[in-house]
Formats: sequence, C-alpha cells, structure tokens
Amino acid sequence: LRMQGSWRIASYQFSDLVTASIGAYESRATGKGVQFENVVESCPEGIGDARAVRRLIDNLIINALKFTPKGGKIRVELRPSGDNICLSVVDTGPGIPPEELPRIFDPFYQGPSHKSIAQGTGLGLAVVREVAILHKGSAKVESAVGQGTTFMIELPSIARIKEFDPALLDESVATRAA
Repeated sequence: LRMQGSWRIASYQFSDLVTASIGAYESRATGKGVQFENVVESCPEGIGDARAVRRLIDNLIINALKFTPKGGKIRVELRPSGDNICLSVVDTGPGIPPEELPRIFDPFYQGPSHKSIAQGTGLGLAVVREVAILHKGSAKVESAVGQGTTFMIELPSIARIKEFDPALLDESVATRAA
C-alpha cells in the first residue's frame, strides 16, 4: 500500500490543513446531524508532505463521520507535543470492540461489528498509519464500546527536520536543515 507519487518534504501549517479538511466535510456532517468541534492550539510548523498529511486528516474525518450517529460530535484537536504535533480525532460513535483494535490499521480490515453500519474499502485507516510512519510519526487508537473512538496521530514538527533525507527536502526548507 505504498503511497504513490513523489514526496515533497517541506514545512506546512498543520492547523490550515485541519481547517481545510473540516471545511470540506462540514456540509456532509451537517446533513447527517453531526457537529464538528475544532480545538486547535498554537503549533510549530510541521515538516513533511502536506498533500499526504491532508489525506491522513481527510481519512480520519471521513471515518469518524461514517460511524458517528445523528446528534453526535466529532472533536478535532491539534496541539504541540515535544518536537511533534499531535492530532486527535474523537468521535461519539459505537466504539470498537477490544478484539478488533489490534487490526484496525490493517489494509482491507473491516471489523465484523461495523459491517451493518458503514461500507468502505478498508483502506482509509491503513493510509493513515502509512502516512504517519513514512513521516517518522505514529498512529494510535483508543476506543470504548458505546462511547466512541479516539485516533491519535503524532507527526514531526519542523524541529525534527534533520531526520529527513536532505535529497527529499524542498528548496524552501533545505537551508533550515543545513
């Protein structure tokens, strides 16, 4: 499931990507009777491929929308965490049974308990994990059946620029790594 295309490693404003993603799905949420709550703290710039990170955010929001019932809420939080930036997407959906959690990021995996709720390819969360790993970050999930699910993604801030291959860096940030 390797991400296709060429990577453009540059600095980006994580909060701008979060705002754009929420904006893109706001009408779908409203139509479904689901409310977005956006909690964005001031964060340093991120370092990575902004298109891939936007895809990660979109996939988490689409997933949360799929499982959040009418009258539910999706909270999107962004905050600094050491040399990383932490994104959390919290939904008030049915939750994920503990036995399904270890496989939730596997390609094509769709938990048996969700077959009746939502259709999909089973690739969205695999893409989320892959983007996180390719960015030297992490993807975790916590869930309580009947209460909802929280996805926590940590991605590097510009402070970690030296960890990236200089050959992949966009010229706009290459000098900051030198």
